[in-house]
Formats: sequence, C-alpha cells, structure tokens
Amino acid sequence: MPNPNRLISETSPYLLQHAYNPVDWFPWCDEAFQKAKLVDKPILLSIGYSACHWCHVMEKESFENETIAGIMNDNFVNIKIDREERPDIDNIYMNFVQLTTGNGGWPMTVFLTPDKIPFYGGTYFPPEDRYGRAGFKKVLNWINKIYQDKRKEIDDNGFAIRESLQQLNNVNRASDSFSNEFYKEIIDTIKKNYDSKFGGFGSAPKFPNSMVLTFLLDFYCIQRNNEILEIVETSVQRLSNGGLYDHLGGGFHRYSTDSKWLVPHFEKMLYDNALLVTLLSKLFMITQNLFYRNKTEETLEYILREMTGAEGEFYSTQDADSEGEEGNYYTWTKQQVFEILNPKEANIITSYFDITDEGNFEGKNILHVKKKIKDFAASINVNAEIIATVIEKCKITLLKERGKRVKPLTDNKILVDWNGLMITAFCYGYRITNNKKYLQAAKKNAEFILNNLQHQGKLYHTHRMGQSKINGFLEDYANLSLGLISLYEVSSKVEYLMEAYKFSKIVLEKFYNDKEKYFYQSSLHANDLIIRPTQLYDNAVPSGNSSSAALFFKLGKIFENEKYIRICEDLVRTMTEKMKKNPLAFGCLLSESLSFTQGSREVILFGGADERESREFQKVILNNYYPNEILIHADVLLDQKFNYLKHKETIENKTTVFICKDFACQSPIDNLEELKKVFLFAPN
Repeated sequence: MPNPNRLISETSPYLLQHAYNPVDWFPWCDEAFQKAKLVDKPILLSIGYSACHWCHVMEKESFENETIAGIMNDNFVNIKIDREERPDIDNIYMNFVQLTTGNGGWPMTVFLTPDKIPFYGGTYFPPEDRYGRAGFKKVLNWINKIYQDKRKEIDDNGFAIRESLQQLNNVNRASDSFSNEFYKEIIDTIKKNYDSKFGGFGSAPKFPNSMVLTFLLDFYCIQRNNEILEIVETSVQRLSNGGLYDHLGGGFHRYSTDSKWLVPHFEKMLYDNALLVTLLSKLFMITQNLFYRNKTEETLEYILREMTGAEGEFYSTQDADSEGEEGNYYTWTKQQVFEILNPKEANIITSYFDITDEGNFEGKNILHVKKKIKDFAASINVNAEIIATVIEKCKITLLKERGKRVKPLTDNKILVDWNGLMITAFCYGYRITNNKKYLQAAKKNAEFILNNLQHQGKLYHTHRMGQSKINGFLEDYANLSLGLISLYEVSSKVEYLMEAYKFSKIVLEKFYNDKEKYFYQSSLHANDLIIRPTQLYDNAVPSGNSSSAALFFKLGKIFENEKYIRICEDLVRTMTEKMKKNPLAFGCLLSESLSFTQGSREVILFGGADERESREFQKVILNNYYPNEILIHADVLLDQKFNYLKHKETIENKTTVFICKDFACQSPIDNLEELKKVFLFAPN
C-alpha cells in the first residue's frame, strides 16, 4: 500500500477515502495556501461528498491515476474538501462555477490563485476527452499554461470576481405586502412547473422538493383549495410508490434520474428522509390516510436501524454504490426472488413490485408499485387483507436476504444541522403514532448533540471519532433550535426551549446582518474565506435564513419578544421579489410568510390534577396539524410572567386549553370531547 497523504489525519470518511491517492492532497488549511504562495502555483480545489457516485468515478479514473496525479502534484497545490463539512466554502465556489458555466454539481473542480480567488471551474472531468467534456489531463495542462502565460490578467480579474460573488448576497428590498395577488402569482408559477402526470416539479432529474410541497400543504390548510391538496398528495404518493423509495428497507433515495420516479440516484441522505418524514406526518394529520403514516414509520425504522449510533447520534449518508456498482445493493432479478420465496409468494411479489425477466435497470429490477394494494388484490381476485399480509411477510424475508449482500458504505459523521432536522422528524413521527420509541430517539439525539457538540454555548458543526470540530454554521444553530422547540412541544420539558432561546441569542450576535436584514451563513469569526457567504435559497435543505425566520418567529411569540418577530418579518419581506421570481427555491420562507398573512395560532395548555387527562388533551393537540401553530405548556412557563398567561388558569383544577390567534383567545376548553371537535381537521 502506498504511503498516505495528509488526509490521513482527517475524520471525514470522504477525505479518508482519498488518503491513499497518489495525489499530494491538503485539507483546507493555511499551510496549503502558504505553500501555494511560496512556490507560486495555483490551487486545485476538489469538492465532493462520500455518497456521490461521480465523485467515486473521478477518484478512480483520475486521482488514482499515477500520470494524472503527477501532473497535479507538479503544477498545483491540491486541496480536497468534504462539502458536508464545509458548506460555506462549497457555497462560495459553487456560485462561481454556476456563474461562469451555467451548471453546477459534484464533484466540483475549481482552480484558485494562492489568494483563494477562483479563475476557472467545472464539475466532473473524465480522464480523457469523453461525453463531450474535455479530459482532465488536457484541462490540467491548459490551466497550468494559462496561469503561466496570463498571470497578470488572472490577478487583475480577481477583484471583479470577488465583487460578483459578493453581489449574490444582495437583495432587492421590497415593501410589497403579502396580498392575495402575491400568492396567486406564486401558486400559478408553481403550477406551471408541476408535472400533472407523474407528480413533482419539472422533468428529469427530479427531486422530491419536500419544502415546496410543505408550503402547498400549509397553503391548503388555510385556503382549503382541493386542487392544491391534490398536487401534494399526487406528488408524495408517486415518489413514495416509485423507485425513489426503498420498499424493503424504508427510506428515500436522493433523487430520480427520470421523470417517472422510477430510477433513483441510490444514495440516501439523512436530510431528505427527515424532511420527507415531517411532510408525510403532516399529510397524515390532515388526511388520516394510513399510507402516509406507514411510510413515516418505515422510514423512521430505517433511520433507527441503519443510520443511528450507539449514543443516539444520526449518521449523514449512505453510498449509492456497493461492490463498485451503483444500485447493486437494492436491485433484484426475477430469478433471485423465485430462489428466495415459494412460487405462490414469488408470483405475488414480482407482480406487485413489477419485477420482470428483462428488468428496468441494467438487467435488474428496481422495486416500485403501480397499484394500491386493494386494486392489485382485486386484479388477481384475492382478498386485500390477505395480499397485504403476504406482501409484508415477503418484504421481511427479502430484506433479511438483502442484508447478506455487501452494504453501501455509511458516512457516520454527525452533522448538527441535519441531526436537528431529524429531531423534528422524530417528534412528528411520535405525534402521529404515539410511539414513545420515536420520542426517546429525539431526546437521546438532542442530549448527544448538546453534550458533545457544544462548548460554553458555542456549537461545532461536525463530530466523528470522538472529535467535534469546525465552528457551527447558521444552519446548525437554527435547525437544532427548531428541533429542540419541537421536543419541548411533545415532551413539555422547558429545558429544550431554553436551550433554543440561548442559541437564538448567539445567532443574533454572530450571524445577523442588521443592515440588509438577513443572516450570514458563517459567523463573524470566520476568517478563512474570500467573502462572508450567505445562503438565501433553499437547496437540498432549508436555507439557514429560512430556518432562522421560523426560529425567530416561534421564539418571538413564546417569549413575547417583538424584536424577534420583527427580525422574521423583515427577512421575509426582504425576499419578496426573489420569492416571486423563483418560488420553487423558497418553499420554507413562503410557509413562514403565511405567519404574517394569516397570523399564528397559539395553543396554551394548563395541566390539571389528573395527569392522565392532561396527557389525553396533549395527545389530541399533537395529533393534529395547523401551520404556524405553537403549543405552549403554561405550567413550565408560569415563572416567566408572560402577559398572555395573565388571568388564565385551570377551570376547577381540570386540564384547560386556550386556543388563541395572535394571543386573542377563545373561551377556555376543559372538556376532551369539545377539544376534539375544535381540532378535527376535515378536508373539503
């Protein structure tokens, strides 16, 4: 085995995968840039992540190639970054690549001056000319030549490039109110992008876009427009029945390579599953369709089984590849199914999951469902309950057999922002199932994060191999805090709420741009970047600004902090023009905008002498969903002396609920059946 390079000292599984490349890799560090200045060579910056299929391809083709590695080592100072560890760096240079090429993605390859200014970039490069792309060897030699021949021109352009990247943080300040016309324009744009045949938005490749679907669901709750609900349900059912969903093991893959949701890119990401579980849970609360609850439970069971560590920490990703082939772990031949199941069962399973001799993916089959069980049962003239039992039994058998295969690698680093999203997801799972296992998973994870990834109130971004490192980003503070608020709502433990409030003060101090009314992605102490980046748009996860808007609104309401509410409103209004131009990139912020058009609903719960009765009241409240609703456990906040708690108390020491709209409260409710009537969500 060759000697390792500097990446051997890192904790990121992605960086460690490259530790034995013949490339003389550096991590992102001062030493690399000092060397580049000393030897006067450009930086070759390569960014990817462990579950990225094409990242693996480029490593095998180029970074393990002695000839190409030699060119890299002779002419460049080479830096490798895990984008999941450093989303701020990825943000800056991805913006550059998109500005200069019109495209983006991973692996990302960017060439920088020793002062970190980018001057050329792209994504995947094959080793030789192929796919209409220049070969990496050719690109390396060309970059080396122009760096030598046109160095002054490159340096002179540096200021303009930095300014262009900085301008992406600029916003068109708007005073537009959120009128009916505003939402009509937003909804019309979303509808134009809706795929009425297969659900979802746009064409291949197709992403779940759970945040836009959540906004539409929130909008439906207020407007009761059945067309909107149909868009959400069709999309969620299609992607859940397609190959995007793992029908044996539970959980969702990253995205679909086709418009039908059949052939996924097989990596599984913690954040996708967190966001989709939350959406599925909300859908179940509104429709009471067991399909959504079943998918929620299957996905959470997958997370507990395969993506959770011994101390309750949630892992980041699972690879798309195993044994060098994408999707190899998840796909089946018809013959394999018949070898495992008896003929009767095999016939049912191959028919139900559309498993054929010819296959639908490189000679194998991606499991997917074309018919609901009741329709499938009717088509073969068998009782639906019997068929459902057979299918569940066979899924267990096939999953057990699949477990004998070589599994895709799991990236077991812990990312605070993604863990925060999954805390919220488990809280929602608990709300619709009353399964205490899910509540315990959320609690255990929160305790792990608070005990291992914060020091004197400061959060770290990532943890692995006993090390917590990299100063927390805006998303870390915001998503974890929202998860803690969700935990407070379902557990009534005020400690979680106070932790979230503590973190919000740090966010305001270290991340807020009071002049522009938005938040930076990196804290004011970040000093290794060419600009201080911000993330305005939702991408695969909610932007830090979207999450912060939700955080400051919730805390502003609970703690009667008008400044917090104003911060949220200023941020949302600042983005009005951007939201109108590209609503598909602002699902979370659009949901938050409804706070100011429809107001919030606060449910103030006073526990009575009968604890069992109090739990039943809480269960009714938690089993229902309404946008921008906040559950306030009055008993644990009485010492705060909030105005909205004055003159409110239990009726004859019985559990009592006050339902308020912006703290204008209706008559108190102390009868469980009456409470059920109020909280019954009846779709049109």
